[in-house]
Amino acid sequence: MPIVTVYGIPRNYSQARLTEISSALKEQIAMVRGLGIETKDVTVFFPSDLQNAKLGHEIIIFIDLFPRETRTTENLYVMSGNCVLAIRRFFRLALIDCYPRFLSPAVSFSAEGEKNSSTGAVPCTVCGYETVQEGNGSSRRCPNCSELFLGAP
Repeated sequence: MPIVTVYGIPRNYSQARLTEISSALKEQIAMVRGLGIETKDVTVFFPSDLQNAKLGHEIIIFIDLFPRETRTTENLYVMSGNCVLAIRRFFRLALIDCYPRFLSPAVSFSAEGEKNSSTGAVPCTVCGYETVQEGNGSSRRCPNCSELFLGAP
């Protein structure tokens, strides 16, 4: 569930163009097989800058993701390079930087997920694996990824 935040995109870009950029980034991230990421798992945001200066001339990409053993320095480097090249297709003269960052699952929280009414299952907030809710909804470890998560009450 990487979260990609792209700064420096001009405000006048159409939704169609932003969708193209978003799709290109998602594809490039998913291409790095060692990361274990699919395009559907990637979320891309384009925050609006408060100043017009340098929009489209300096593009900064932050990719926030949870650490995994397979997310090695080499894989992250390839992912960063892929994302810079994806943005380069849209901004040929821009200075483009990409910075992957690890999130800390120990201090992260997600409010996503409701019980599956047919099975009573609750999705893990880290990997999405559905498991049957036990007890009073207190925190526990996911049987799929072993991360600590809070189930829905």
